[in-house]
Amino acid sequence: MAIEVEPSHSADVRIRCRENRQEHVFAIEFKAGAKLQDHQNPSHKRFEDPDGYGQKLLETPGAGLTYHYIVLGLSGKLNLPATHPTLKIALVEHQWRAIDPGKESSSLVGDLLDSLGELGIGGFRMRTVDSITIKTGIQHVGAAWEVLQAVKEHLGFVEKRCEWDAGRVDKGSCCIGVSVEKLPASQHLKSEVQQQLGTLANVTSERVAWYGYISDTSNRVQAEVWLYCRPELVRSLEKAMRSRFENRTRRDRDVEMECVVIQRADSEQLEDAEWFCSVLRAFASLAKPLNRSTSKR
Repeated sequence: MAIEVEPSHSADVRIRCRENRQEHVFAIEFKAGAKLQDHQNPSHKRFEDPDGYGQKLLETPGAGLTYHYIVLGLSGKLNLPATHPTLKIALVEHQWRAIDPGKESSSLVGDLLDSLGELGIGGFRMRTVDSITIKTGIQHVGAAWEVLQAVKEHLGFVEKRCEWDAGRVDKGSCCIGVSVEKLPASQHLKSEVQQQLGTLANVTSERVAWYGYISDTSNRVQAEVWLYCRPELVRSLEKAMRSRFENRTRRDRDVEMECVVIQRADSEQLEDAEWFCSVLRAFASLAKPLNRSTSKR
């Protein structure tokens, strides 16, 4: 048996094993709250494209292989057929509870399930919150919500194209923020900033931006804005924003892409809500010149 993690960005895990003289390849895509992207989705045509996970799976080296693609933990059902209609790939979808053996689990499996709970996955979260009792500090959560909601309303973001995002990021750190999605053509006039951000966004993701607060293990809180832009725009956006804001590039593992991340500097004079708006507007203002320059290449 051979196990590979993120092989050529074609799945989260790929497993090769032999049974009854037949060699099988299993590509497993894990979802812990993130959406299934089009190129990861067996129900979408992009699954068959050169960068699609279906086509990538078929390119696994070896002869006479049997291919299996498994989606684990997606919220909701895809209702996948047993076999892909055009690719010779067996399809399976499971919820996270499918890997829980119940009371008969070994200590090793128990540790694995506890780790999944720490990541906020499925029903395993209950394994990690039994020692938590909230008695103070809730006013800060309320204040953060007020700021983020005010920004959303002030910039005219379309409610149905925004999602609240809160919870643990890593062990000891948490976040609360708003994920902003692309607007369909029928809603472009409803929010100019959201529409302009959408023109910069990566074509493989519905998400265009995230803004909110992230705490570290020392409980220090950092205001941040993430832009999920097209790969060819990352360096240009970094350079254009550098004169005004501290920024760096970070890879978001949930959606498998690089993002330009703006962090609020300690020396920043603007209040939080004004700072969030200024960063998001600055990104949006770069849409036309950057799109124009890339189209000429």
